[in-house]
Amino acid sequence: GKLQRLVDPAALPQEALANDSALQADPLLSLLEFHRNVYSFRLGYGQRHGNYVALTGLYSDDDEQSVTLQDVVNRPVATFVERLDSLGEIEGIDTVFVPNHVVGRQLNYGAGAIGRLEFESTGLVLDGEFNLSWFDDAANRRGQLLIPRPQALPSFLESDSMLTDFNYALRSTWELPWDDAGVLNAGIRYVGGGFRSIGVTGLRTDILRADARYNTTLLDRQVRAGLRYSFEEAGYKDSSNSSVINALGASVEIRPRGFPVLTLGYQRHSQSLETSKRDTALHQITDNAIEEITATLTSLRQWSDIRWSLFASGMIRNGSSKGTGEDFLPDSAGVFGSNVLQMDNRIAFGNTVTFGLFTAYTGTRSHPIVIVQDSTGEGRIETLTEESDNYNIDISALIEPMRDWQMTFGAVATYQDSIATPAILGGYISSRLGIGEWAAVELRFDYRESARPDFEGTFPVERVGRIITTVKW
Repeated sequence: GKLQRLVDPAALPQEALANDSALQADPLLSLLEFHRNVYSFRLGYGQRHGNYVALTGLYSDDDEQSVTLQDVVNRPVATFVERLDSLGEIEGIDTVFVPNHVVGRQLNYGAGAIGRLEFESTGLVLDGEFNLSWFDDAANRRGQLLIPRPQALPSFLESDSMLTDFNYALRSTWELPWDDAGVLNAGIRYVGGGFRSIGVTGLRTDILRADARYNTTLLDRQVRAGLRYSFEEAGYKDSSNSSVINALGASVEIRPRGFPVLTLGYQRHSQSLETSKRDTALHQITDNAIEEITATLTSLRQWSDIRWSLFASGMIRNGSSKGTGEDFLPDSAGVFGSNVLQMDNRIAFGNTVTFGLFTAYTGTRSHPIVIVQDSTGEGRIETLTEESDNYNIDISALIEPMRDWQMTFGAVATYQDSIATPAILGGYISSRLGIGEWAAVELRFDYRESARPDFEGTFPVERVGRIITTVKW
């Protein structure tokens, strides 16, 4: 295969650019585009959806055109050196050409193995992988040497000139062998700080992650329950900054036949952020946590041609934060509380007319943290409280006079805090006409007016018209 690599000129080593000042005006730096050849293989034995084991390999190198372009950009820089005689006197000046490393050739090797084992008698399935990578970026070899070598690798697998590291992953799925016992799924993954794999976008390195899930059904599938836990440590070995995240969640769905469906959920997300681990003067730990409780109720009813649907939900979310020591403040953005209630009702009379009523309440409590100085000049941490309550209502009607023609009318209003005057008042109208099975045209107009002074400076009046045409072929 072929992969493209773009290099941002702003990210080039400033020292290398300073060595060749004329290079900064070179048009070659306006768009540094390289291409690399990628060769890979997979050789395995077994069944695609059963037990199998496979060996994998990867080789990637910049193509010849890219190497030629790099040689032009990395042109030698002329420096002048004084030549001294035996008495230490200057007898002349020599011109010396020193190689300059602005951009570098990137070379990548990879080798690994993957496999899957299924134990039908116990319902256990294991999936695993292990990969090694060797990577070299000629222009950044100095930075590569700062990444510690993995101590778990044998010395014969390491290279003095290449960045060497590994990753592994293991996941198991176990269908518990008892009636309605459920399914347990757990896994672990580690990616070393020096692991590189050409073609994998967004690869996070120096990270350890583990998670586990349990799901089950009870009472003839009328109750579904689940538990989940995950752990993630970014900056596991090599980074000066690290983040440890623990997430715990639970959910229950109750769906008795003939009655509304009730879903309850809880989750807690906590993070311990440690910065400047190698500098005792700047070392800091901040602990953040978010707790959330949710509940939803869904109901569908039908009487002849009349259909009624109800969706109601509620959420309580609270965030907390604390720092270490008197000199370190917690993250004030992480100290908050919010309550959300929503209800959506829709009633349809046949296929011609549908009425909708949506209402919502959102209450927020933020707690910015500030340092207040007393009369002696000493500072102390204080937590302020800022509260806001918002109420929203949306009334709509959908009319379908013909099979391919729908019209929508609606009005919206937003109330803030305890003020009777709406903060925002508006409406909308739309018409959609289908043209056979290959096209549709929709006209829509929205109007918003701000009645509150604090909104008038942002969007006092908003009028938006849209024409949307859809064509299928």
